[in-house]
Amino acid sequence: MSFAMATTKQNRRGYEGYKRRPGDGRERVICSSCNASVAARSMTIHKKGTFHRQNKRIRALLSKPCITQIEIAERLGVTTQRVQQIAARILQVDGHARQRVCTLRRVSDLNDNLLKTNRVLVALRTTCAREGLTFEAVTYLKNEASVIHCRKVKVEGQTCRLTLAASRGRYVSFRRPSNLTDESFVLSLLPDHRWVVVPRAALPAKQTTFAPEPKPNYGTRNTRHDWPDYINAWHLLTAEKAQAEAA
Repeated sequence: MSFAMATTKQNRRGYEGYKRRPGDGRERVICSSCNASVAARSMTIHKKGTFHRQNKRIRALLSKPCITQIEIAERLGVTTQRVQQIAARILQVDGHARQRVCTLRRVSDLNDNLLKTNRVLVALRTTCAREGLTFEAVTYLKNEASVIHCRKVKVEGQTCRLTLAASRGRYVSFRRPSNLTDESFVLSLLPDHRWVVVPRAALPAKQTTFAPEPKPNYGTRNTRHDWPDYINAWHLLTAEKAQAEAA
C-alpha cells in the first residue's frame, strides 16, 4: 500500500471518528426565545441574527398577507431573500401564496363595501326585503376570486339587469341596456325610489320616455301607454318563477 493511500484511509477514519464523537456541538437544540432549532455550537451566532432579535416583529408582519416581502425587508433592514428564507421557515409558504390570500381578502372587503355603498344595490335589497322577494348577488371570477357584479342580480331566481332611469321633469327616460346576455328582466330605479320591472321581450328598441303618473288621453295613438303598468310589477317575477317551476 502506498503512502498516499494509507494517509487517505487514515484521514477518512479520523473524519468518521470525529462525526461519531459525542458532545461536539452538532446536536440540535431549541432556542428558548424564538423556538428555532439550531446547532448547539451556533447558538451564539443565532442570537445575533435578525430572526432571533426581531422574531415577534417578523411573525407579526408575516401574519399580514397584504404586506409584501419587499416592504418587510425595508422595515427590517435586510434583503428580500432573507425575508423569503424566514417566511419559508415560519409559515412554510411562499410569496405567491401570501399574495393570493391578500387578493381574496381584498375582494371580500370590496364585495362587502359594494353591497353597503352602491345606491342601486342598497335600494334593491331594501325593496326585496319589504316585498318579501329573494335577493341573490351574481359574481364573476377575477384573479381566482369571486367579485360581485354591480349591474346584475337574481331576484326570485330570475337574472335581472340593473339600470337607472333618468328624470326629465315630469317624464322619465328609460333606455334599453346594451350587451344583454342571460338577463330575463330589466330593473330600472326611478328618482322616487320605485322600480320599473320590464321583461326582456317588452323592452324598447333603444329608448323611450314616459310619465310615471300619466294624465287621461295622454300621448298619440301610435305611442305605447303601458309603461306605467310596469312600475313595481314584481308579480311578473313571481309569475315567471312559477311558470319555470311548472315546466
